[in-house]
Amino acid sequence: MELGEQLHKLREQKNMSREELAQKMNVSRQAVYKWENNKGYPDIDNLVKLSELYEVSVDELLKNSSSIYQKTYDSQDTSKQDGITLFDFEGNGNSFFRYGIMCTIGSLGGLSIPIIKGEINVSIVTPFIIALLVGFFLLKSKKIKWDKLQLKNLKWISRIIIGYLSVPLGFFSIRIIREDTVDIMTLSYLVFVMCFALVLYTYVRNLYIKHV
Repeated sequence: MELGEQLHKLREQKNMSREELAQKMNVSRQAVYKWENNKGYPDIDNLVKLSELYEVSVDELLKNSSSIYQKTYDSQDTSKQDGITLFDFEGNGNSFFRYGIMCTIGSLGGLSIPIIKGEINVSIVTPFIIALLVGFFLLKSKKIKWDKLQLKNLKWISRIIIGYLSVPLGFFSIRIIREDTVDIMTLSYLVFVMCFALVLYTYVRNLYIKHV
């Protein structure tokens, strides 16, 4: 008996509708429908919940369905890459990636401070420029494992960098509203910061293309 048929039979024995099961499982009705029609498979966590609701063991649910058992593990790994653990940077070499990203993205935010303050303070800007350079250096490490997860991270980070461009622009707009004038020095610095962000974006995109 296929897993879907077993799940359907057990649900009916409990006199539960798909809507009721979906609520108890905290999933959509469509997910339950797919499980019971073998169009999708519950992950390990949901299998455990189903076994508890139906008062059977997980082994009983998966009896004669060893191939499905493997698929649930595969689907769980895929969901981790696509969702919750997208930014899981643990492991040897991946720390270079993690800290490299933290240095580069974090430094961009710090470099925007002079725009809102209306003055360029070298003592404030210098640490962030150093952090940005350190980030570039770390991302060039050969110890980084450029697997599918890291490449997905790079795609998301490139989008974050583009979104970041609204920060210095927003700060500059606040300066104009507050001062009712355009400060040429601040405008020049704004262009400088945005160029930095675009250079970082290009660098990240080239990393992605290089390792894809």
